[in-house]
Amino acid sequence: MATAAAVTLGALLVAGLAAPAQAAELPDVQVTVSFDKRLVAVGDKAVETITVKNAGKADAHNVKVLGDDGAGFKGLTPWSNKPFELKAGETRVIKIDGEIVDEGYGGIVYHSIGFGADGGDANDEDNIDVARMGITGLKGHVGVRVYHEADGNTDTIEDESVPGVKVEVLDPTDKKVLHTGVTDTKGVYRVEGLQVGEYLVRFTSPAGWKVTKPEIERVVGNGGGGEQPIAATKVAVTPTPSPSASPSPAAGGLPVTGSNAALVAGAGAGVLALGAVLFVVARRRRTFSA
Repeated sequence: MATAAAVTLGALLVAGLAAPAQAAELPDVQVTVSFDKRLVAVGDKAVETITVKNAGKADAHNVKVLGDDGAGFKGLTPWSNKPFELKAGETRVIKIDGEIVDEGYGGIVYHSIGFGADGGDANDEDNIDVARMGITGLKGHVGVRVYHEADGNTDTIEDESVPGVKVEVLDPTDKKVLHTGVTDTKGVYRVEGLQVGEYLVRFTSPAGWKVTKPEIERVVGNGGGGEQPIAATKVAVTPTPSPSASPSPAAGGLPVTGSNAALVAGAGAGVLALGAVLFVVARRRRTFSA
């Protein structure tokens, strides 16, 4: 008994030592930045909203600005960038009144800012965000080239082009389709004369292909530039069955389905029961004659 108890205790101790230590809860600082306008002119006023939320299960201590970059927008509202505390689930909203002082970068006025807390973060990929506005009247283009990603590198020069991909350019606000077309024999689709700003670009793959990112965000400036490479992979084509195709009847008769199957199953059960009765009667007769 003592030996068995010792073995059991030892097993429990080993199991306890082998169990992974439970990770400590961390805060999750999330940052979103937005402007109240999409298109502006130099001299216009705009309002920027910075939202800092702790979506984690632990309080965030000493939350502070980690990075701040922008062009074309000058804040007129003084705000304190001193570190602050942010409890789990708590949100802090910062509003900044500002002015458009120049055309920004390539006709894009933007501001990017990031926040972080002491002691780590559950997901540091959402600690930074950027907001953009386009300068009214400036034009740019959207250009993409869809290629076959077969070798795992980003050098598309020698890669096979993918023609016939449907491309749609959408307004990111209301998802209205502004332009549509297909990639040419070189896998290229291009739209000129777009108002600078932010757009969505959506891809519909032709048979035998799959675009790895069906929808992307695209910032259109008034500068030059080539086509953005979009990777696609080959996939098997599933043949479409003929509408006239129907299952062949079973050899020697009609297929057994639905209520017919139930009737056949019932008949089979009856035959088995009858065979069992005859077998018992036969055995009794042999026993009696013996």
